[in-house]
Amino acid sequence: MRLKCLAILMLAAAVALCAAAPAEEADAYWAGFFDYYYHSAKDCALAGMVSPIDQETAIAQDKYLCPVCADDSRKYSGVDAAVRGGTLVVRVPDAWMASRPASETGDNPDWDTREFEGSAAAEALAELLHGADYRAALAQADGGLPVARVPDIFPDAGGFMMNRRHIGGAWYLTYRPGADIRKALEKQKKLDVALRFTVYTLTRKGDALTAFGGGLWADEAFTLKPERSKNEVMLKRDATQDGAPQLAVYDDMGACICVLHQQPALQSCLAGASLRIDGVDCGIRMTGYADGEEGIYCCVLTDAEFNALENGATAELAPTDPAAVIDAGFATAFADAAD
Repeated sequence: MRLKCLAILMLAAAVALCAAAPAEEADAYWAGFFDYYYHSAKDCALAGMVSPIDQETAIAQDKYLCPVCADDSRKYSGVDAAVRGGTLVVRVPDAWMASRPASETGDNPDWDTREFEGSAAAEALAELLHGADYRAALAQADGGLPVARVPDIFPDAGGFMMNRRHIGGAWYLTYRPGADIRKALEKQKKLDVALRFTVYTLTRKGDALTAFGGGLWADEAFTLKPERSKNEVMLKRDATQDGAPQLAVYDDMGACICVLHQQPALQSCLAGASLRIDGVDCGIRMTGYADGEEGIYCCVLTDAEFNALENGATAELAPTDPAAVIDAGFATAFADAAD
């Protein structure tokens, strides 16, 4: 996370390289004037009408490095976690998953095939892959694409997934354990979770994408030692009369962790909600839980989404398609193909 800060650190080296590079290499990025992101691939699913732009200009225009098509230069040491109020945010890096062997289909009870067409295929690909793998997939018109790995936590009694997002070179799982597990975590400062990831073989033909979950890695007692939230509030907003939820954004693990309170707690949202941030996101899928009269939700934001909120962008939490609930084990576009 904090991709803009990383981009600034890289800028001096980038300028030096561009000075000696051909003109076409100097304009290595693409962006639209009003875009929040600048891209390493002009046909990125998050890009609109774009033109070449250099990194210095993009940063000067308050644009952020795209979390899908641009390489994430952050070095992840392994699986990390943070906890606040009993809710876990678990970060699972792509590179960490790639270093672990997955069993074949016969050992995976959850294997399946999912198919996408048109815009749904583009959205699913952008969600499943990142950086160089995503750009390689965009360049491959037909045939096999880089494999994708989607992490999950098999829920304990009463536990459920609140949010799952692929941001940069890692997935972020927001998980709410059951009451007994939360008590044990509070006492022991650690817990074992059933962490797993499914390996998807991706194939494209025309505008159709097929994802076959033919491999599984699982550890039924993966130990997490989550860091306790520093409660460092970067942004706080009260609920509004027009229905916008109360929200607060915390800085933990270098990530923007957003907690939302909606009153009254609407069952239609608790079962599956979409957070829409004006101008920067088409919908962040979440499930919530009721605490008295409030519905509580949690997710991880990109730096661009946080910046938009900080600059006054509206945030709306509304019910989403019940068929795309996060509990199914996938996120956003990928969930839409669930039976």
